[in-house]
Amino acid sequence: MPTTQSAQEILEQNFLQMRCLILDLAAALDRIDRAEGSETIENHEQMKLLQGGIDLLKENGPGRAANVQLHFSDQYEDDWNAQ
Repeated sequence: MPTTQSAQEILEQNFLQMRCLILDLAAALDRIDRAEGSETIENHEQMKLLQGGIDLLKENGPGRAANVQLHFSDQYEDDWNAQ
């Protein structure tokens, strides 16, 4: 019977990778902020999506991954194949 890991074990096992992902995101946002025209994209749809995804990460409890995935997904349309 498999044993499950404790929250602390999962945190310790994933901490460095998670830290790296956050640093990568911060670096990409810094590059955008330093780039020419950065002040004109604050209302860009992709920037709004990124900010919404970041806000979802700050929520507590399980389900963050599903919520972020849904946030970046297109709404399902029954007639998608006919378009």
